[in-house]
Order: sequence, then structure tokens, then C-alpha cells
Amino acid sequence: MKLFALLFAVVVTAESLTVKDHWEKFKTDFDKKYQNIAEETRRFRIFQDKFQEIEEHNARYTAGLETYYKGITRFSDLTKEETQGFFKKIHDDTTNWVPKTFETPANVPDQVDWREKAAVFPASDEGNCGASYAFSVTGALEGQNYLVNNISVKLSDQQLVDCDHNNANCQGGNQSNSYNYIMQAGGLNSFDDYPFRKHPGDCRVVSKKYAAMKYTATVGATEEQLRNALAEIGPISVSIYGDWVLDYAGGIYTGSCVNLVQYLDLSALLVGYGVENGTKYWLLRGSFGRKWGEKGYFRLLKDANMCGVALRASYPVLEPVKKTR
Repeated sequence: MKLFALLFAVVVTAESLTVKDHWEKFKTDFDKKYQNIAEETRRFRIFQDKFQEIEEHNARYTAGLETYYKGITRFSDLTKEETQGFFKKIHDDTTNWVPKTFETPANVPDQVDWREKAAVFPASDEGNCGASYAFSVTGALEGQNYLVNNISVKLSDQQLVDCDHNNANCQGGNQSNSYNYIMQAGGLNSFDDYPFRKHPGDCRVVSKKYAAMKYTATVGATEEQLRNALAEIGPISVSIYGDWVLDYAGGIYTGSCVNLVQYLDLSALLVGYGVENGTKYWLLRGSFGRKWGEKGYFRLLKDANMCGVALRASYPVLEPVKKTR
């Protein structure tokens, strides 16, 4: 991972590529189109500033002064004001959540990665639809459906966007409303039956549903409990303070962050933990596509409640599927 990061930094700062070269590649990679020359000129100026920030940060990373590195992402032509629309304060109603306590096992695993046990699907891309809540919740539901029912099926994030009217479709939402909808609906359609469109639309549920829920369980707000729960039951839906993620490209994030529950504004799926070069980390799946971060994933410093990762953790408890002979 460190070697990859160093190679990335070399590519970003290579003299053979100018900022203009990177700009042209950026437009191609992310299919960027602008209304007119004036608009493109304005976007290029924003991109230039971001590019310089990336170069300066990655130079510090290469020198061993940072634990994570930055990169050009599809957000690199947007101002801070424009990207604030991706982050909405998350106000979960946990009244009906059932608290669960997880004892520390005698032999705590040194690392956990639920991707290795086929309990996690690759990262999706929410586009300009602010629906990280949907991807976080469906991820937890998919994991439990596989681990409890031995059913591996990607579920419909779009169904939550279109049909759960207690959330604000592409303008944000939360875990509690999403889980309540799933319980009332008797499960979710598959992604194949109800694919993601990156914008809200009419609710069009089909009859075949998966992963009927009994209730929502919540994990105690400590990282020890979070670790124990993750190791025992599988991927967990979490919320974090996340407006730093837009130019994240890899490594273990240890930068500026807020770890207070009232500032949580981005949902993600916690899928593992581990250690790299003596630094412990949490492994999470984002919803910005596989070209972002570490193939759609990111890592946070562990044992520091980084960005409030332990403050709002939950998972669905399912109705087991009846076995047929």
C-alpha cells in the first residue's frame, strides 16, 4: 500500500505531465462537460488550486509527515460551498433500537475484513445523489442476509431513495428511517430488479423481496464494543463526520476531524479493521465509486474515535429464511 501511494505521488508530481494535462485527463476520467468556455475556465481555476493542495500534501506524505494521501477525484472542480451539499447532518431516532453488548473474546482477532468472506459487495457510486445513508444500510443488510441466510444478493439502494418518504431521497437521510422502512416493507428488492439511477424517481417496488427485518440493533458507543460487534456479527452501518473525504485517495486518515454526534454527516459501511506499519485502522466502504479512495474504501485511525466512528453504529437483525426441503 505504501509503495502504491509513493507511485501515485510520483505520478501526480511528474514533470512530464502539466496541470493542464491532468485537467484534460480529469475531464475524460469523470466525463466532465461544461456549459461554455467561461464555466470551464472557472472550473479549471478551482482544479488548479486543488491540484496544488494535493501536490503539497503528498510531498509531506512521501516525507513521512502524513499518514494518508490525496488525489484527483470527481469533486476536484467544485468549491467547498458546492460540496457541502453532499453532507447533511444525520439525526437518527434511536428510540426503538435494541442495544446489544458484545463481550471481548478470549482471542480477539488482530484483523477483520468481511470482504474476504463474501459478505460485502464492491463500492457503488452515488453520483450527485446524496444518499450515503442508503448504501450504508443496504450494505449492513446484505452482510446479514449472507451471514444469516446464506443468500448473496445485492439489494436496492434506489428503493430507499424513492420509497422511504421519511428520508429526503437524494438530499440526505439516516439509518433509523431506512431500517423502519425496510421493516414495514418486509425487505428490499434486489439491485437487479430495482437498479440505482443516481436521481430520485417514482416508487416502483416489485413483489420479490429479500432480508426481512425483525428489529434494529445498536452497538455501544465505544470502539471496543464496535470491534467486538464487527468481529462477531459482520459489517456494520456507521455515521461519521466526513467532509474531508472528497480528496482522499488512500492511507490511514489521521487529519482534522470532529468526533461529536451532532456533527455526523456521512454514512458508510464498516467492514473491517487492521494494522499497517504499527498504526491501527478501521476499514470502511464509501459510496463514491471504485475510482475514489482505495477502490471505493477508506481507512480511519482506530482507537481514537476518529470522526465519531463509534457514536452511531447499528445493524439489522433479520427474520431467518425458512429452509425448504
